[in-house]
Amino acid sequence: MQPYSKRKFIRLRLFSLGLSLLIVVAIAFFLFGNGSHQIPNFHGWTVEDVLNFAEENEDLTVRFELVYSEAMVPARVVSQSYAPGTSIRDAMTVTIEISLGIEVP
Repeated sequence: MQPYSKRKFIRLRLFSLGLSLLIVVAIAFFLFGNGSHQIPNFHGWTVEDVLNFAEENEDLTVRFELVYSEAMVPARVVSQSYAPGTSIRDAMTVTIEISLGIEVP
């Protein structure tokens, strides 16, 4: 087995240092850069749950609309104006449709 040359040893050290740095950055991103700064899938949530989420995310304003729905029980979220996973930006307003249940004529 041949001993490592000085050049190969330096390349190996730089590679391992770069890989370690990449791992640290990835961990930091997942711990601090990903959390609750995205709009979740509100489908089926209660009004109280949505308001609690909005309280935790001060940049998010929630507007409710009441709609009749045959597919969702009353007082639950039917739909939302932004797709789940959308990043929350400054002064963002999301419209949440809340079910009134089945419309009775």
